[in-house]
Amino acid sequence: MEAVKISNLSYKYPSADEYCLKNVSFSVSEGEVCAIVGPNGCGKTSMIKSIVGLINDYEGKILINGKAPGV
Repeated sequence: MEAVKISNLSYKYPSADEYCLKNVSFSVSEGEVCAIVGPNGCGKTSMIKSIVGLINDYEGKILINGKAPGV
């Protein structure tokens, strides 16, 4: 079972014209190590904030151990 599963995650800041994340999908299994890398402004922090529940108005699906964050 995937510990974290992200499906078609998209996010656009309210004041922005373009998405900082667009249709991002991946999964990480329990015990697996994952690194998120990329240039400034590519959406790394927005993705992490969405996963931990600090951003809630994203599009797509986030599951942690089979459940949505905050449930």
